[in-house]
Amino acid sequence: MSDADWDKEKLLREAKAKVEKLVASLIAQQQDLDRFATQIAPDKLAQGQKAFDDAIGSTLKTVHEIDQALRAGGPTDARH
Repeated sequence: MSDADWDKEKLLREAKAKVEKLVASLIAQQQDLDRFATQIAPDKLAQGQKAFDDAIGSTLKTVHEIDQALRAGGPTDARH
């Protein structure tokens, strides 16, 4: 594997870690929204829940796409 390939793999792994952290944060915020559901108007609650569902789905899709890119890059060794 060339140095450019290692750099690309490293970048993808770093991006994946950041996106996974974002997913965890979005889930925590969604749980906060659910915790305060009784204090929020039902229509606003539904909008907020949909927004979080969409955001979490989108970020999980990004994790999946990064995983695919990493697999497509071929075998790796302990350099990362």
